[in-house]
Amino acid sequence: MKKIILTSLLLASSFCVNAQDTDQSSKWGYSVAGKFGSARLESTGAVDTKMDLSGTDFSVQYDHSKSVSFKVGFGMYNAETNLTYNGAYALFEQRMLQIPVGIIWRPSFGEKKSEWVDFSLGLDIYGKTITKSKFSTVDDSQTVRNFDWNVGTAVSMYLDFHVLKSLDVSAGIESFSDLSKNKKEDVKQKIVSSNLLSFK
Repeated sequence: MKKIILTSLLLASSFCVNAQDTDQSSKWGYSVAGKFGSARLESTGAVDTKMDLSGTDFSVQYDHSKSVSFKVGFGMYNAETNLTYNGAYALFEQRMLQIPVGIIWRPSFGEKKSEWVDFSLGLDIYGKTITKSKFSTVDDSQTVRNFDWNVGTAVSMYLDFHVLKSLDVSAGIESFSDLSKNKKEDVKQKIVSSNLLSFK
């Protein structure tokens, strides 16, 4: 039931806006994106773990020119996987908060630019913390909260469809990986790689 609710919320957030102020002179805009995919987690004293990953992020964007924009925002992610621990079924869950700062580039192909679709590339640098890490079995559960912050990088590719003058709908792929580890006492973890489908 929990997975159904999370999936429904994620799909709802996928039908979201990538909007600009109705004043055409404005260079500011915002976007809300829904994302889902998988990630590989590296952790102290354990083999790498593949996890289902989903999230939603919000960003504010400034258009420096027609081809270059800058953005800042925050993202909330949920990762989980099923494990076997001492012969018993276990669930491993994590909640993460990510603060990215990035640049978006819209390359032009040829002299004539499409009026209804753009191709964009993104590069982000982010800070990330694990707000909650929970390991649960039938008989017990262990929770660790508020890991130290780490840093990482993310890349993205999008097709941006211009539905209205003040509304775009975008679909693309993203990947992020941590450059350093989240730490809490003797536990050290980081996302080695991730692959996400994103809609905004």
